[in-house]
Amino acid sequence: MRKRWLCSGLLALAAAFSQATSAGSGLSPKPAPLYFYASEFSLPGVQMACAQRTIETIRAAIAPRELRVVQLTSIADVDRVFREPGAFVAVVGASTYWRHLRDGIRDIATLVTTEQPDPDHAVGALVVVKASRSDITTLADLRGKRIAVNDPIGFQGIQVVYRELVEAGFEWRGFFSEVKALGLDYRLRLDALRKSEVDAATVNVCYIERMREKGINVLAGLKPISVQKQSFARCMTSTRLYPNWSLLSSPELDSATRIKIANAIYAMPATEDGQRWTMASDFRETDELYRTLKTGPYSYLNAWTLRRIWSEYRLLVVLLFFGVLFSIWHMWRTGRIVVTKTAQLREALAEQKALARHVSELSRRYEQTRRVLTVSQISSLVAHEISQPLSGILLYARGIQDLVLNDTSVDKKELLLASIDKISARARKANDIVGYVRAIAKRSDNIFHRVDLIKVVHLTIEHLVCFGKLRKEACRILASQEQIYILGSELELEVAVNNILENSIQAIGNENLRLTIECVQKENYAHLSIVDNGIMMTEALAEKLSEPLFSTKAEGLGLGLSLVKCIVERHAGSIKLAATPGGALCVTILLPLE
Repeated sequence: MRKRWLCSGLLALAAAFSQATSAGSGLSPKPAPLYFYASEFSLPGVQMACAQRTIETIRAAIAPRELRVVQLTSIADVDRVFREPGAFVAVVGASTYWRHLRDGIRDIATLVTTEQPDPDHAVGALVVVKASRSDITTLADLRGKRIAVNDPIGFQGIQVVYRELVEAGFEWRGFFSEVKALGLDYRLRLDALRKSEVDAATVNVCYIERMREKGINVLAGLKPISVQKQSFARCMTSTRLYPNWSLLSSPELDSATRIKIANAIYAMPATEDGQRWTMASDFRETDELYRTLKTGPYSYLNAWTLRRIWSEYRLLVVLLFFGVLFSIWHMWRTGRIVVTKTAQLREALAEQKALARHVSELSRRYEQTRRVLTVSQISSLVAHEISQPLSGILLYARGIQDLVLNDTSVDKKELLLASIDKISARARKANDIVGYVRAIAKRSDNIFHRVDLIKVVHLTIEHLVCFGKLRKEACRILASQEQIYILGSELELEVAVNNILENSIQAIGNENLRLTIECVQKENYAHLSIVDNGIMMTEALAEKLSEPLFSTKAEGLGLGLSLVKCIVERHAGSIKLAATPGGALCVTILLPLE
């Protein structure tokens, strides 16, 4: 671009120097010739009807300046002359104008015809194939086929077709197996198609119709494909339409000459088929084609540069930048939070350890307190239970005293020995109770071992019979098997059963008492049921009896059944007091098996 303007400046200086020299010599300077470039517009055989008239009109408008007509036969030639410095005008496709817009090229006028009345939507491509090719009816069917065009980068010849393929979802590069460039003469392309050298060929929109008006059937043996209905033109087309032929001027052409040419062109009468010059205003379709294909002025889109990245993805880049900043800030903030939380966690762990020590100390104190309370509770048991063996000891001791004082005959010797044995038995039981309480006070674990529950029942009954409190025939024992073993304390269980039996004895009386004791094994529990023959028991009274310090006897302390409940719960069992329909008391104890 700089080279071009530099050359333009040198030419202007040379012209000024020539004018000065001529003025000094008294001669008028001869203006440089103006070049007129054209391609298919004025190509013999395919030229537009107004081509020659246009050339003559421009020649007359710039006279006496010379107009030199140069016929261009390829797009490469067009691009070459457009990049060279110098004053010229040219009639080429709108695509060439848009492609060289940054080179300073400007449009003067745009062609319209009777078939193409809209200058902004007039030209495109019609794709034709052999009429016998039933396998090809649309542009998509040409995938992998051969096609004849004017130039590999021709706008009307192939690029307008590429855009249609892209809009249909295809990749235009490599769509055809061969793109055969045969120049600007349509006849060469159609001949190659008829000879089956290619599978399809492109011609400019309205070429078929113009040849038909001249009596030439170009489509003999051929058929168009993907024909679109366009309201802008009256000709068949396989693609959308773009601006018509444009009359362009180079930036070196002076404005006065440009105005003369424009006035003459606009005043030129239309040809017989309505061809005339007017002004186009919408080149958006052309621009969109280049953008879609990333060619021409948008070729830079094929190369990733910082400028392109910023131009196309400015918003994404900004978002990514702030995203990175946010990530860095988030990482820093997360790190700070981790440090803070770690410190808090250390403090929490320290507090937890201190709390654990505190809980351990509380547990130790609780255990001590529990043992103290247990001792207190068992002390009540001692106070309640030890009275029996002590009463027996006193009774038998007084009996021996009476025998000694009143009768010391030898025949009383066996009675004395029996009394002494009973005193010893009562003393041992009292000693066992005291020893048990002392063991609980000294140890934190349960003093449990394997115990036969049925044996405990028999021993309790034997003791009560021995003391004369219970008649042996008053008890009926039912057992599902000979032994039922649980884990517990034999002494505690004996005390529990003894209390239940004594309650019934005291409530009904020894003479009238009838007891049914059933011991069975169900699933993982031993079921011990004791039912008396009372008639005054109710559900409310049975529920009241399980409360501590409640007794129906005037001299009772209310500790009997309360101690039974305590013992059963220590053995991980449960106790239930209920009234039978006849008013008797039913005590049911459930204890887990060993």
